[in-house]
Order: sequence, then structure tokens, then C-alpha cells
Amino acid sequence: MVVDRQTILVTGGTGTIGRKVVRKLEEREYKVYVLSRKKGQTNGQTRYLKGDINDKIDLKKCDYIIHLAACLDHGDKEQCESVNVDGTKNILRLAKEWKVKKMVHVSTIMVFKDRQGKMLDEDSEKEGPSDDPYVDSKNRAEAAVKESKVPAIIVYPSVVVDLENRGEPGGNKMAKWLWKMSGGFNGCINGLIGSRKRMINYVLVEDVAEGMVLALEKGKIGQSYVLGGENIRIGDYLKKMTDYYKTKTLPVRLPGFLFKTREICFSSQKARDELGYRPRTVDGLLAENNSR
Repeated sequence: MVVDRQTILVTGGTGTIGRKVVRKLEEREYKVYVLSRKKGQTNGQTRYLKGDINDKIDLKKCDYIIHLAACLDHGDKEQCESVNVDGTKNILRLAKEWKVKKMVHVSTIMVFKDRQGKMLDEDSEKEGPSDDPYVDSKNRAEAAVKESKVPAIIVYPSVVVDLENRGEPGGNKMAKWLWKMSGGFNGCINGLIGSRKRMINYVLVEDVAEGMVLALEKGKIGQSYVLGGENIRIGDYLKKMTDYYKTKTLPVRLPGFLFKTREICFSSQKARDELGYRPRTVDGLLAENNSR
């Protein structure tokens, strides 16, 4: 624990990763404030503050911040600008006002330039201005953090996999059918695009959440950390996940030139060395379960 009875604001604390982060903070007995557009279940340890990322937050002071809130819609330029850029700047203003001791800003490995399978890390080249609104906004949000002089740490999660939530798409019946036919798990449709040898790096949601808390506790101000997991070829990932869920995926490939794909191959060695970060694999979890 950083310091007994310290308060932590978590933005995006009701999302897939955020809920896990809040749970881990609670286990460590921190006092947690969660900014949410929805009303959450307040308890003796965690209080939910209903509000928008660009609003003045009803909180007089906070010691630490984990800034997770983000618009993930790659096609919504206006929302990405509002949430990812303007929202981050608002949180930075509050961080200065509260004189926070440390802020963990959550970026994404998508901000790094694709090097077609070459191993990348925190020092690898970043994308320039991007035609992808999400990537462009996350790049500019990170620049705002660095320019703010707020005592901050930046973390880069890789492809996050929640084994409890298989990622069924909402709304579109065709998308739901294709997802189900492709195996019915996180990344199954994307896994059918291009070469089976294309590299990805996935991390289990519990592990990336633990990495964010470790960054808060042990990370060095001004540093950045990749929070990834296993580097694996997409064909092997599909097999691993179909084995895990006891399902099948379509025996077809979609031509890569029709889609914008990228290789994702990252090292988390810095986080391992400095934070004690220990990501697991799906195979590792299966081995643990079988040994019990």
C-alpha cells in the first residue's frame, strides 16, 4: 500500500478494466472514489460520484488518480476528442488543484507505430497524426499529460481479454452471428483476418488491472510501462481460445488487404523488473485449474 488511508479517484471505474481495478484497490483497503455516469453501489470503502469526465467533480481533494475513462469508438471523432482529450485535460486541472501525489494515465499500445512483428517497448516510435480518431486522441491526451507537469505515470495495456465476458457484440444481428460462428470469444473475428502467423499480444484483464495498481504503488514518476502479456501468433491464439471454451472457429481466412490490420508484439520487461508485474497466460490458468 502507498500510504494508509489515502484516497484514490478512478475514472472509468465501471468499465471492464475499471471494475477490476476498483476491486483490487478495495482488497488493499484504499478509500476509493469512482467517477461514473451511472449510479454505483456505494459502500464503506468506495463512493461513486455521478458525473461526466468534463464536469467539475464534487470532491474537495484526492491523493492519487487512476485515469481510465476513454471513448473506444474508432469512428467517433467528436466523442474521442471530448472524452479522451478534453476529459484528460480536465482531470489534469483537477490533479493540479488537488496537488495529487501521483496519477496513472492509461494510454494504449495502439499509439506505437506498427513494426510488423518487431518486438516493441516503451521507447519505441509513436504514431504521428493518425486518421484513426481513437489513436489520434490518445496520442494527444498523452502529450497533454507530459506537458502538464502533473506527477504522472503512463501505462500501455495491450489486447485485453476478459475470460468471464466473451465480448459478444451488441445490437447488430449479423455481427452477433459472425461472432458466434467465429468461436464466440474476444478477438475471434479479428483473428480470422490475414495471415495466421500475424502476431498479437494479449493480457488477461485481472493482470492488467493489477499492473495499473502496481504502477500506482511502485511506478516512478515520469516513467511509462507496457502492460502486456503473451506474444502469440493469431492462429495459435484462436486454437488456445477454442480449446479453453471448448468451441470451434470458422475454417476460413478473410484477406488481410481488405482490412486495416497490424502486428502487436510487445515486451513488458520493464514492468516486470520495476513493478513486479507478473502476467499469466490462458495455458497457465488451465494448468493451475487442472492441478487443483
